[in-house]
Amino acid sequence: MLARCLARRRDPDVMNHGEQTTTIHVLGDAAPSAMQETDPGMHDQLDAAYRTMYRHDGAHSIDPMVAPETRAATIKLVPREIG
Repeated sequence: MLARCLARRRDPDVMNHGEQTTTIHVLGDAAPSAMQETDPGMHDQLDAAYRTMYRHDGAHSIDPMVAPETRAATIKLVPREIG
């Protein structure tokens, strides 16, 4: 899963120390995950998906999500094993 966060910009140094871990909470379940750098080739695909999904909302919804700062904050979340 790829994630972009508009509210908080990712610190570029956060990934300089190897893979980081987090826990994603969805509908009451907790899923341990690893945060990884995103393949730069995925940015254009993700931008296209945002533009398609929010095309009816207009530029005020799309432009912030495809801005260079937000693209730079894109991370890949990968399920990880516990133990």
